[in-house]
Amino acid sequence: MANLFRYAFDRITESPPEEYILEPGFVVRDLFSRKLLIIDIEATGLDVSRDEITEIAVQEYDPVLGCTSDAWRSYIRISGEISPEISRLTSITKAQSETGIPVSEALSYLVSRYSDHVWVAQCGFEYDFPFLERVFTGLGDQPVRIDAIDTKVIFAVLHPELRGTFSTNFLAEYFAIDRTPFARHTAAGDVALLTEIVAGLVKEARAQGLNDLEIRQTLIIKRFIPPPLS
Repeated sequence: MANLFRYAFDRITESPPEEYILEPGFVVRDLFSRKLLIIDIEATGLDVSRDEITEIAVQEYDPVLGCTSDAWRSYIRISGEISPEISRLTSITKAQSETGIPVSEALSYLVSRYSDHVWVAQCGFEYDFPFLERVFTGLGDQPVRIDAIDTKVIFAVLHPELRGTFSTNFLAEYFAIDRTPFARHTAAGDVALLTEIVAGLVKEARAQGLNDLEIRQTLIIKRFIPPPLS
């Protein structure tokens, strides 16, 4: 089976539904000096085994120079429907989805352009990366093994004294980021906010003298449990 990401889930252990475990030995070399690809997806739901991606946005980030001008987003054409609740949350309609490109085309483009970057997502190990891994597996390509990391994991490594879900709102408040200008639950808006969070994480990592991110002891990460949609 083809794998998109280097970690290939082999260091992630499922635990109770509210958390997962990263085992010692997980490492991303030169995380805080390599170019990063900050990525966010929207989907028809959170079930990575059956729901479909409806939008993808990315932003390149250089830990030395900061945010670059290299950004991309697209609606994704889907075969199913978008529920009214999801449409209200993400501001994406089926009509907008039909103006997009196939998810296979979107992922092939991103892999061809950014496979040497570290891909970074909020709740990435819970949602974004498994969604993208499923799409890539369906393409039948050879393994690529892109380095990927979750912002929640970065924060947990930087702050072993803290426990929590480390949600987007929590991280934004921690780094004193005003969330008002960002269109939340849109891929472009969430990527823009996440870019500000990543800047804060990189600054803290450098202050601690870190370049690699390495899990040296078992790390328990609390999952984000979304509230019911109304």
